[in-house]
Amino acid sequence: MKTLIKGAKVVNIDKITEADVLLSGEKIIKVGKNLKVAAGKTIEAKGKYLLPGLIDVHTHLRTPGEEYKED
Repeated sequence: MKTLIKGAKVVNIDKITEADVLLSGEKIIKVGKNLKVAAGKTIEAKGKYLLPGLIDVHTHLRTPGEEYKED
């Protein structure tokens, strides 16, 4: 299913641009201003930041050999 995110502030490494982003599943397939495409779902994101490709920095990783302790 295609999803269109409209009017987001798209954050890239070198700039922030207001744009629409078209997704197919979990992949970005098109970025541009005022995209006119058919999509199964449209999300209005005006004024919101979109960080494509961002990895969640609040991830708990265990190092091999490290003992897991619950708080």
